[in-house]
Amino acid sequence: MTATDYVIAVSDSVHDIDPASWNALLALQPDANPFMRHEYLAAMVESASATPGTGWDARFFALWHQRPGGARELHGACALYIKSHSRGEYVFDHAWANAYQQHGLAYYPKALVAPPFTPVPGARMLARDAAARLRLARALVKWCTDAHLSSLHVLFASDADIAACSAAGMMLRHNVQFHWSNRQPAYRDFDDFLATLSQDKRKKIRQERRKVSQAGVTFRHALGNDIAAQDWDFFYRCYERTYLEHGNAPYLSRGFFQRMARTMAANWLMFVGERDGQPIATSLVAVNHADTGSAVDRVAYGRYWGALERVDCLHFEACYYQPLQWCIDNAYLRFEGGAQGEHKMARALLPVRTTSAHWLAHPAFADAVQDFLQREGEGVERGLLVRGALGVPIEGSLPLFLAGAALCLFATTSLGIFLATLARNIVDFRDANGPFPNRMALRKVPRLGDKTFEQAAGFLRIRSDDAEANPLDRSAVHPEAYPVVERILARIGKGIGEVMGQGGALLNVAASDFTDERFGLPTVRDILSELEKPGRDPRPEFKTASFKDGVESLSDLRPDMILEGVVTNVAAFGAFVDIGVHQDGLVHVSALSKRFVKDPHELVKPGQIVQVKVMEVDVKRQRIALSMRLDDVPGQSAQRAPREATANSAADPRREQRRDGGRDGGRDGGRNPGRNGGRTNASASSSPAKPESAMALAFARLKK
Repeated sequence: MTATDYVIAVSDSVHDIDPASWNALLALQPDANPFMRHEYLAAMVESASATPGTGWDARFFALWHQRPGGARELHGACALYIKSHSRGEYVFDHAWANAYQQHGLAYYPKALVAPPFTPVPGARMLARDAAARLRLARALVKWCTDAHLSSLHVLFASDADIAACSAAGMMLRHNVQFHWSNRQPAYRDFDDFLATLSQDKRKKIRQERRKVSQAGVTFRHALGNDIAAQDWDFFYRCYERTYLEHGNAPYLSRGFFQRMARTMAANWLMFVGERDGQPIATSLVAVNHADTGSAVDRVAYGRYWGALERVDCLHFEACYYQPLQWCIDNAYLRFEGGAQGEHKMARALLPVRTTSAHWLAHPAFADAVQDFLQREGEGVERGLLVRGALGVPIEGSLPLFLAGAALCLFATTSLGIFLATLARNIVDFRDANGPFPNRMALRKVPRLGDKTFEQAAGFLRIRSDDAEANPLDRSAVHPEAYPVVERILARIGKGIGEVMGQGGALLNVAASDFTDERFGLPTVRDILSELEKPGRDPRPEFKTASFKDGVESLSDLRPDMILEGVVTNVAAFGAFVDIGVHQDGLVHVSALSKRFVKDPHELVKPGQIVQVKVMEVDVKRQRIALSMRLDDVPGQSAQRAPREATANSAADPRREQRRDGGRDGGRDGGRNPGRNGGRTNASASSSPAKPESAMALAFARLKK
């Protein structure tokens, strides 16, 4: 086929494309899910949930292959929305919009390719093959250029989509979601699943489920057409009330869910919590119903919930534990818990990488964003590695080993692909051959070389009742150090069974007597300590932030609140912190410490638990300003830390900003002197300047 065989058609109505043809194309995608079905996208528009009036102006792209004789066949399709805001997307670009505004540029309208209000990874550009997908990606960029839109954003895209977007010149942005994966063979029941978790996690989950049960709440569920009309009505009451209690109108209308019940009932699973025979809470889960026999279809997606009464841990039961139990009972492969929320890790959902693609028309700003995404991506990768998110199900004695292997490999190589491959090889070998009988068996794993074995084997603990098993294999002593132990045993004339776990057996052993060129004094001391108390877990306790009860959304926040949160990302302009409200807050670099902070990475890191004070909440724009200086007073200009003197301290970055972004001052007309693009006037010089974001300064330094 040649390029002339293809025609791109763009329509503002999804009904201009045949539903059967659209859905048939969707079924060909390896990452298909219900949220790209023709019926789902049509319901968004027809129910007035995603329309120009709500800031979602739809365009539907069709890539037609012209066949001889005039017939045509649909080879590609996607839904694009012209957006006048950034709400309902869950990939946050508010900093980019702010920087545009500060320099007199219009960020909106922009283009978005993703189903509205649906942060679920999957196919975005439906295509018959890679060539058609690339044509579609290039057509999207060209159309946005011709329409003079500021940018194009393809969110939570599949690997195939990302490859096409990258080839079309788009930038990639990585983020994290939390998913649960079944094992193979599948868990027998919920207790079988719990048995694979750490004792602390098992205890926490059982306690939370017990609280709901002891409150007299029981659950029932219904799938597809078994969901009664009154259950759909009750669900919307709960869904709407939850939004309104937090000061917001719900994104989705009652008409949207009525259409779902009528056109896509098979894709919905509802849980209803009852007390004293009356419903009090509900959650709605989407499912890829297994009507094709394909394993990829057996995925569930946590989507919505609501409650009429407050019960401790009810949210966790309705949104996580009931769906997980259902997935186990029905041999589903995966449950996706949705965007954000480090607290999901404590409930057995593990972090996975998600990727979006971005194109910006302004070349200088695109360069600044590319630099930002590079650093942001490095933070995401570090966070995933530290958490041990290797993309494979791990349980039993393997997690500690895999974490150790990951850290060792990361210290010696940046080849993340090799790391993921090795992790899968370890699990595949174990699944095919059964539990490792000893550490030496690791040498049979493909691509696990001598150096990796030496550095990582000590993290694998072999707990075996076999009389011939080496007791050291269940200790933290690495195999290359076994000869040191043998020398110690020969000196004191005792067997390993007489020494391990017997604290007094080694009291008279001098570590210095067993050092050599390879093993220094600290290493020998560690060996003696491990022999005295074998099986210690060398990892520090994993801690999660304790989110404040009753603070679940932006509308629950109040200035001056002091909350605990977890750092999710660190950038040059500050740190983003998850405080449990489904929207990360920003601690600007000037609010990280009372002292001057040149690089936020020196002070905070992803995964770190911090105390923050709420300084400002903008519900309309979905922004939260935080401070780690807990004595700062909301509403007052913070006393900025003194800057360190540098050779370039005389250079004022806002002087360059005036050259690159002075147009903002003309548009503002002087009404907002604090944000007039750096224009000098009496008002601006007499009032404290707002701290510029690193993104804005990076943009200002670039020549157009």
